[in-house]
Amino acid sequence: MKNLNTTERTNNQETLTDSNYQKVREWLREKSGVELGDKRHVLVQSRLNRRLKEISAKNINVYIDWLSNPENEKNPEWENFIDVLTTHETYFYREAQHFDFLRQMIVPEYRKKNFRVLSAACSSGEEVYTLAFELAESLGLNSNWTVKGVDISNDVIKTAKLGYYNESRARMVPENIRKKYLLKGVGEHQGFCKVKKNIQEKITFGTANILKPIKPSPFQLIFCRNILIYFDNETKRQLIKNLFNHLSEGGYLIVSQTEQLRDYVSANMLVSSSIARKC
Repeated sequence: MKNLNTTERTNNQETLTDSNYQKVREWLREKSGVELGDKRHVLVQSRLNRRLKEISAKNINVYIDWLSNPENEKNPEWENFIDVLTTHETYFYREAQHFDFLRQMIVPEYRKKNFRVLSAACSSGEEVYTLAFELAESLGLNSNWTVKGVDISNDVIKTAKLGYYNESRARMVPENIRKKYLLKGVGEHQGFCKVKKNIQEKITFGTANILKPIKPSPFQLIFCRNILIYFDNETKRQLIKNLFNHLSEGGYLIVSQTEQLRDYVSANMLVSSSIARKC
């Protein structure tokens, strides 16, 4: 990034130009499928400025120009660029009704069967661990179940693998679950918590673009929540088709309650507006 840091000192135009916003929009759509739309200049400016501070650069437009240079096409900085624009905050037991559905309606079908779960676009891993908590409670830690979490961002996957979080992220975890599966930080770790090893052993994490094949499959349940809102309609169709290809017969796909499946799957597959079953 030496050339970038040198160049930025000679040009201090700090507001993202419209043309460079369109470049960012196109790159993000091409590399991750995310559609920013026309009105997220402030969001992009804020998130890229966060990255510029990390590399001691000040000029956002010089940064975009640097990425545009064909010589930098395979530079590792592209990964940081994608990370900062696609990472979203989450927490344990977000949209808890879906975990109620898992416990009450899905788990009974798999008490004596292999049960593989995918958390797609899992961000920093809280959803993955929540799924594992529920399966450990319902099926037992020694039963034949696993949870896989994938995300396009390598940074959030690193965080997910650690299983170390600010306690505010665990505010919705029931007390009995917290005592069983989370270690409470003390001393210099006060205010944080860590997922216990016995849960982490049931989980795998990896980087993946969820618009492309995900291995190994099939899965009996896929959570893919709070990501559809970032895609245009055609990409949503592509994504949902891809996820259904990774489901076993009778498997379930669950999206966020603020998202809708009815425009993308046949009526006989719908369990609710946010839950569909492959048949």
